[in-house]
Amino acid sequence: MDSERPLPALDLPLVSTFTTSDLLHVRILRSPVAKGRIKSIHIPHLPRGYRSIMIDDIPGSKTITVFGTEIPVLARERVSYRGEPIALLAGPDPARLQEAIELAHISLEEEEPDFTFSQFNSDRIAARCEYSHGDVELAFSIAQSMAEHEYHSAALYHAAQEPQGAVVWFDYDKLTIRCASQWPYLVRSQVAAVLDVKESEIVIEAADPGNHLDSRLWYPALLAAQAALAAVICGRPTRLILDRREDFLYTTLRAPVFSSYRSSCDKNGKLNAIDARIIINCGAYGVLAEEMAKRALAAASGAYSADNLRIQCYAVQSNLVPLGPFAGLVMPQILFAAERLIDDCARLADIEPVQMRRLNLLEKAAELGLVKRKKNIPFDELVESVCGISDFNRKHASFELVRKRHSDPAGQPGRGIGLAFGYQTPGGFITGSGTAASTVEVELTKEAELIIRSSSIPGTAGTVHIWKQIAADIIGQEPETIHFEPLRTGSLPDAGPSSHSGTITIISKLIEEACRAISQRRFREGLPIKVKKTMRPKNPVPGGPVDGCAWGAAVVELSINSYSGEPEVHGVWLSVKAGRILSIEKARNTLITNTALALSQSLYEHIPLEDGQIPEDANRCYHLARANQIPPIQVLLADSEDKAAIAGVGDLPFCLVAPALANALSQARDTPWQTDFASGMPGGGYW
Repeated sequence: MDSERPLPALDLPLVSTFTTSDLLHVRILRSPVAKGRIKSIHIPHLPRGYRSIMIDDIPGSKTITVFGTEIPVLARERVSYRGEPIALLAGPDPARLQEAIELAHISLEEEEPDFTFSQFNSDRIAARCEYSHGDVELAFSIAQSMAEHEYHSAALYHAAQEPQGAVVWFDYDKLTIRCASQWPYLVRSQVAAVLDVKESEIVIEAADPGNHLDSRLWYPALLAAQAALAAVICGRPTRLILDRREDFLYTTLRAPVFSSYRSSCDKNGKLNAIDARIIINCGAYGVLAEEMAKRALAAASGAYSADNLRIQCYAVQSNLVPLGPFAGLVMPQILFAAERLIDDCARLADIEPVQMRRLNLLEKAAELGLVKRKKNIPFDELVESVCGISDFNRKHASFELVRKRHSDPAGQPGRGIGLAFGYQTPGGFITGSGTAASTVEVELTKEAELIIRSSSIPGTAGTVHIWKQIAADIIGQEPETIHFEPLRTGSLPDAGPSSHSGTITIISKLIEEACRAISQRRFREGLPIKVKKTMRPKNPVPGGPVDGCAWGAAVVELSINSYSGEPEVHGVWLSVKAGRILSIEKARNTLITNTALALSQSLYEHIPLEDGQIPEDANRCYHLARANQIPPIQVLLADSEDKAAIAGVGDLPFCLVAPALANALSQARDTPWQTDFASGMPGGGYW
């Protein structure tokens, strides 16, 4: 692995570090079953200074609302997943609270839960969308051959540096909340609704989310509402922070996806028809179901096209914990299926993977559902460079000869090399995008220091470094005189949820504009000078390969261990083109770090299932890759284009590494590899 330093943490406080002499701890009494009706709740007698809180104690809204979806703060009559909050217990001693929770008894009328999602009835559909062009059925009826494919992507855990939580205290006439959220304004609005107070009475202080991987878009609002409720009722500061087991079992995991494809192509390898059915498991309540379904629709065929195309996308509810976005907001799961499809079709047609992709690449003027392109896709540039540094063409041909000569390759150590090609969208949300505008305020003070304020949460300290460098280059000052002020709600308008890709593209542009305005005014006006810039998304179509995407190609080489039967990765190569790159070093650092994370997720991070549910001790079985298990990673970055738009690159490894790995496994084991998840390893199983 390249000797790059890991991405630095943000200079923000942690939730767990807050303490005060009169602090109360909050613990959650949870449902022991996945589906049922609550009959009664018995909580043991609590000593003075302790308090139990039920749904009837909530003065305002009994739910929080995320893009129109309501999630109960505490369950009233029914529970929809195991671990759903039913009551809160607050007190000064966490051990006494835990003892009370263990002695509490919840009487429920248990019902048959729904865990699977490949089959479902209409009342479980949270969102659906579809698109078609041509005549798919006619194309299949006259096709010389037709193939069916199924691909699976399972749940993943975010594994942040500290579990999710919130701390609440009183600051004169304000209620202040510290939590690690990608959407602080959602936290403020939902806490205000639950407490039935004005939003102006609440201040949200950003905590360090770590490498959040888009796992903290909405869930912190639920924990903050519970902690704030306890603080107001008890009249003292409170801290609700989950332990590692709770964080693993009850916070949002990556949504599993089941993709079923039918395809046909002519003798030259040109795809005649694709019929795709994509099902996303959203867990309980279907949070962000519409967002994920629309993204899946636009990305279902990846960077490729067919004369006849039909795509159906469903987001369905189940009695698992709320499931949802992870790095790339469902894009990695969808592009995994698209890249596996093109490789499977290449094998059936006996065509080289590179040639198969080139034949079916989405053309410049092509239109696919929500996606309209005016620019060419940089396929040849990226694929030729990544194949050159990895020696892909020679190795793939050599491994193919070995594979075809052995009638039973399963009995011998196999070797494989896989290619994947994909993209990262410029960022932004489809759902609710009309109400959110990203805002930046830049102030040049009397002391000639530059202060940057943003309504979005940066993903890493590397992002903040880039922002400071942008300002330094334009204003002509040293980066040490430039400061990024942590977000506190109230000074800037709601920017909507922050994802790393959207943050780096939109906020960087606004900082540029604000700094140029200051540069023009600084010698004409007295200090301080303050400039505010705002950008509202126009007709966003994230999910598909629109103009402005960052593009990448990846190659993974591996062999099969003859003793354990597990893959051993020997190298990963990436080639990336992302328009104007603000910091080559930071971009390369991000790509290498996230490639290592993507490998860890694909090979080592396993969530076992028992009767469709996650076992209570599953966190003990979930292991990240060790440093010595990460192979050499080589990254090529195309030359930065000075006049091009800024595009994020952090999600690209999550979109590319898993399909390249699966394509290599398919060659090494001479069998189609259908899952992007470590559960495909010996002893595993996927959703």
